[in-house]
Amino acid sequence: MTLKQAFTMWAFSPKNTVLAARSRDAVQRVLMKKWNDIELEQFTESFCRRIFYQSTEPLEMKVKAASILVHILQWGADNGHCNPPTFTLSIASEEHKRAVEDRSQNTNDTPKKKRIIVPLLTDIKTEEDMEPKKTRGKQPKPVAQLDAKTLQVIKVWPSRSEAERELGACNLDRAIIRKRLAAGFFWCSPEDAEGFAPNPKSNLSPKAEPRLKPKPSPAMKNEPTTVDDNAIRNAARKALEVFSDDELLDELDHRGWQGELHRVQIVSIGKSNSKE
Repeated sequence: MTLKQAFTMWAFSPKNTVLAARSRDAVQRVLMKKWNDIELEQFTESFCRRIFYQSTEPLEMKVKAASILVHILQWGADNGHCNPPTFTLSIASEEHKRAVEDRSQNTNDTPKKKRIIVPLLTDIKTEEDMEPKKTRGKQPKPVAQLDAKTLQVIKVWPSRSEAERELGACNLDRAIIRKRLAAGFFWCSPEDAEGFAPNPKSNLSPKAEPRLKPKPSPAMKNEPTTVDDNAIRNAARKALEVFSDDELLDELDHRGWQGELHRVQIVSIGKSNSKE
């Protein structure tokens, strides 16, 4: 049985629960970190002295771990897993004191190594490095201003920003790339001024205004988009019912109707056939 298995079973006992909870951190840091898979039979006095000597934890942690180790080995001996412990808790303080003395002695005996600084090749400066460095920013590029009709050079500006500032132009970079007008002029580098060919789409006439679709009136929004013939006939019949026959005939005569007009006399019950 390993130390980890034994500690788990020992801590599971109700009478050991509180003690295991209070000392679990010390056991983990001193014992379980490196020795959790060691069999219980290997925890002899010499082996335990080695554990507490090699551990760099504080003395309080080592004493707690040694106390729990005695309980676990005694529990293992009662259950036939190992021999009873043959050491006392004093080995934790003894080995801790001896380890501290040995470490302090080793640090005092070993001379400190002198730090040797070796210059790198990149640290050696040459005569070229001693010269004043040039500015890392982008150098301004001159730009030629061309007439829109003759394509003749009007002026060569030392930089695009200066031309934009003096003429109130903007986006000269885009005008140069696309060979289009900017502020009423073409722009290019002085080397490309001779034989400059503008973009054919740069002199287009003003675009015609797009035809706007008539906005539907509020009444039209609620009407269906498609109307069948029966609906049209019914709507026309209802509109004509408002007028009398004489009014309709007068309207047809006024519009120049050249066909024959026949008056149809409507006979209804309870009314005379002749018109009063």
